[in-house]
Amino acid sequence: MLFFCLKRSYCVGMCGDGANDCGALKVAHAGISLSQAEASVASPFTSKIPHIECVPAVIREGRAALVTSFGIFKYMALYSIVQFVSVLLLYSISSNLGDWQYLYIDLVIITSLALVMGKTEAYPMLVAKRPGGSLMSPIVLFSLISHIAVQTVVQVAGFYYVRSQSWFSAVHVTEKNATYVKCHQNAVLFALSSFQYIHLAVVFSGGAPYRKPFYKSGYFLLVVVFLTLFTGFLVVLPGETLQLFFELATIPDKIFKWTLLGIAACNCLISLFIEMFIVPSQWLKKVLNRLFCKTRPKNYFRILQHQLEHDFDWPPSES
Repeated sequence: MLFFCLKRSYCVGMCGDGANDCGALKVAHAGISLSQAEASVASPFTSKIPHIECVPAVIREGRAALVTSFGIFKYMALYSIVQFVSVLLLYSISSNLGDWQYLYIDLVIITSLALVMGKTEAYPMLVAKRPGGSLMSPIVLFSLISHIAVQTVVQVAGFYYVRSQSWFSAVHVTEKNATYVKCHQNAVLFALSSFQYIHLAVVFSGGAPYRKPFYKSGYFLLVVVFLTLFTGFLVVLPGETLQLFFELATIPDKIFKWTLLGIAACNCLISLFIEMFIVPSQWLKKVLNRLFCKTRPKNYFRILQHQLEHDFDWPPSES
């Protein structure tokens, strides 16, 4: 029966004592040994509880692990794109991020958030719908492309918005191959991109129905709050010491500084709206299926189910 289900692309789980069913525990997608004997090493999972109560726990943890992996993948992909856009805009004016700015982004923000993103526990309720299983699925690609567009628009808007200010001072290129770090556009892009790295970690941390909300993880919440407050401090009240350390140009307008915080907050809300309401919606799934011409399922058992529901009149109706 196990091999029959595997041939038809079913996701198969197997519980046993690891004695005379080692082969089935190995072949199954999720083999759970209900014994702690030496033979139980044949299965990927071993339960300390000698009955099948552990199966829902394995499913919950497996789904949470899968969603976490996808979230971290999307976060690292967006991190690269966000930094690429920042550097590309600054290259256009012979500028770049400073060494300590790179260090703050890569080591302090990205590393600390990547370490705690996986600390969120699985959601206690088990739902019938399973998460997506492909990184190249249309839903994942739509999520990536939409967030790339939003973060790029925000950075470009900030880049040109600061040029419209009366106190703005443009970069004066005196040497052909020189790089000018300390400028107003550098300060604006550093601030906006730093907030983007932080809020994207929150956006891709997921939540119900596969993981608990991000604020349920103490470590993750602590890191997010600390980074948000410190980055906001760099924007509003950096002081001469931090300005010199991070090579930040002085922004004399306090209203403009608070406007940057407002832009970052709106950026966060838009990203959350996309990931929480648009990406998981059924209408988007139907639209993407039409665009990619997906009218029938790929798994064999789902094809049979589709045929029984649409192609055959069974059971036959009485005339």
